[in-house]
Amino acid sequence: MRNYLVLGGIMLLGAVVLSVACGDDDSGVSCPAARDCTGRVCGPDPICMTSCGDCPGGQTCDAASGTCICTPNCSGRECGDDGCGGSCGTCPPGSACDAAGRCTCTSNCTGRECGDDGCGGSCGTCTPPATCGADGRCRTDCPAAADCTGRECGPDPICMTSCGTCPTGETCTSSGTCVPGACNSTTCATGCCEAGTCMPGTSDDYCGTGGYPCGPCAAGDSCFEHWCVANCTPCTSSTDCTGGASCGRRRCDGAAGCYATADASCTLIGGVPCPEVSAYDTCTTSEECGPYADCYRFADGTNFCGRRCAADSDCPSPPAGYESLVRRCNTGATTPRCYLECSGPGTCPYGHACFRYATGDYGYCA
Repeated sequence: MRNYLVLGGIMLLGAVVLSVACGDDDSGVSCPAARDCTGRVCGPDPICMTSCGDCPGGQTCDAASGTCICTPNCSGRECGDDGCGGSCGTCPPGSACDAAGRCTCTSNCTGRECGDDGCGGSCGTCTPPATCGADGRCRTDCPAAADCTGRECGPDPICMTSCGTCPTGETCTSSGTCVPGACNSTTCATGCCEAGTCMPGTSDDYCGTGGYPCGPCAAGDSCFEHWCVANCTPCTSSTDCTGGASCGRRRCDGAAGCYATADASCTLIGGVPCPEVSAYDTCTTSEECGPYADCYRFADGTNFCGRRCAADSDCPSPPAGYESLVRRCNTGATTPRCYLECSGPGTCPYGHACFRYATGDYGYCA
């Protein structure tokens, strides 16, 4: 029996072998020779639908453009890199981000020979009659040198001896006065809480703000504007750096400092900060945001300079021309940052879009 193949209305004997391939438009082009992956690194080519490649781990392919898109991943992380150059958050003063993306307490005894190490441990004890002073040094002139002038509570600023305690229900402020309420963001809005006492939050040993617990800055960091930030050594070449650090230039102003790692930041170089930029402008690294903000990644993948805050009042005003936008502090986040609240499309600065909240209402600029 003979076999027949009907093609385009023409009957052919089965002995004839045909080699016909279809492109995605049924035009009968010859594939895979006609495949075209020009400008594409992944997904199907638009002619033969053959693969142009695969994306590396952590990235997904946009089939329309054939480009790999990084997918941020902060699952189970509260700090550190999100895998796409953005941040999952920053740690409060006195703690550091570990490899698992968790904030852990960092003990610090640099320049100290006694007293607390910031994590419940000790930097050492003094041999009597010497006592531990406020600077973590053993002093022989204390408590005689203690000065409680104008203070009714908390430690004196020299010998750390008590100037008195507050009645139940009151908190000792950083200036040594008793005020109603516990030490929190209300009674200690511009300082940090240490053992129930509001401290100024501006020293390397007691750094913080917003009523959060005080913490010592890690070695190589300095307390700047109530926050522990990297204070790098100025350099002209890597021979000026120690401990495996290398000399690199800060992106915000080109100043050269000793970077501990390739992805580290030098918010201060020799104590000098980056120039301040708008707290809501776009960014790629935290250095570009100056010393007052971090480069923060929203859930939609966009980056902006999010100023650290404890309340809406901490956030700077919107840029000129956008005064109607409302400044907000996302106080529910692990590390609260400022953002602008918008009312609809076209109301945000810097080309940002006005995104909706989960409730469907507008929205935030990002």
